[in-house]
Amino acid sequence: NRRKEGKCRECSENLVSVKVKKEHLLSKRLEKDYILCDYCFYRQLKQTKKIIIRSKREKNSIECYICCGLMGDLDRIIEKIDTGVVKKYEFDSFLLGATLPTKMYEREDQIRARFKVRGRESIKKQFVKELGANFMRSTKKRLEHLIPDIRINVVIDSKNDICVNAKTSPLILTGRYVKRQRGLPQKKVKCNKCFGTGCAACSYSGEYIDYSVEGLIAMRLLLMTHGENPKFVWVGSEDRESLVLGNGRPFFLHISNPRIRSLKANLKFYANGICATISGKLNSLPEVPVQFVTKTKIVIHSRTKVSKFDLRKLKMLKNSIVKFEIKSRLVTKKIYTLRTRQISEKEFILIIYADGGFAIKQFVGGQRYTEPNISEIIGTKCECVLFDILDVSIQ
Repeated sequence: NRRKEGKCRECSENLVSVKVKKEHLLSKRLEKDYILCDYCFYRQLKQTKKIIIRSKREKNSIECYICCGLMGDLDRIIEKIDTGVVKKYEFDSFLLGATLPTKMYEREDQIRARFKVRGRESIKKQFVKELGANFMRSTKKRLEHLIPDIRINVVIDSKNDICVNAKTSPLILTGRYVKRQRGLPQKKVKCNKCFGTGCAACSYSGEYIDYSVEGLIAMRLLLMTHGENPKFVWVGSEDRESLVLGNGRPFFLHISNPRIRSLKANLKFYANGICATISGKLNSLPEVPVQFVTKTKIVIHSRTKVSKFDLRKLKMLKNSIVKFEIKSRLVTKKIYTLRTRQISEKEFILIIYADGGFAIKQFVGGQRYTEPNISEIIGTKCECVLFDILDVSIQ
């Protein structure tokens, strides 16, 4: 009496009846031979609690053979997490993990090997699931498996003492800075007294933190987020004496383990001639290198007099490709627009709109292999006196 789609109802009912009897038999043997809390008892069985009828033994006893009362101590663990994590970190989503004593796994494996119990949930998986559910109810936070704001690990030792460790996901910010003060480098500068080893002059950091764009921005944002290890991804660079004007130079900042994640929209702050604006947050740093174009004003000095005819020669550079040799590697950049303005017999200004990463000093002086270059076109040796960044646009 079989149908095409499977067994008949009578066979199915008989099969269920056999499984239930096996579960009843296993439950009786567990009751007789071991003292187990409700969590550890029902974890060994497939059927629901309605099918299994337990004796009136005290529930969640600290005498539980497997967990020694750990599963009944979830409220105390939640309080420990609340004290060590919730009151110290700002987060909306979380992911819980746990490290349990080896003896708990061994005792559960011993029971399952004896009664041939297979395919059941482990004590660690159930502990993390129950703890996470209780934590969600008490804090109203959201469980997130992919990119949580914070990862919490609960470590239980052999005496059921609790240690809670937490680490937040990095905060990745994007912004721009405008530099209106000359003499300020983009990146941190090593202390000239200790040469990076650390001394009283540099507060034992090895660097002049407040003497660079990087140091000024990092110091302010670390104070706001209480994070650590700031790492910058710069969109181009400029000289110490260069100004950065217009909308400013874009940058990306990676802050590890921040305690505060919420920042004001379009956060803006000023320090030592720097105006930095934090425009948003990202899930990850952009792929390197970032493609961008730069508008640059270059002040050029010539060894001999420069005529208007010489400057008109430079118009040939519009829409041209310039080849550079950088670190024994051939690099090409395009010039989109170009304008000139004479300021004295031997000095003139060149304003170019070109691909980012343009080697300006090489382009003017013709050092190494640079073709074409200003010195070659004019027919006299030229050098870059100064250059300022007028605008930077990410492609």
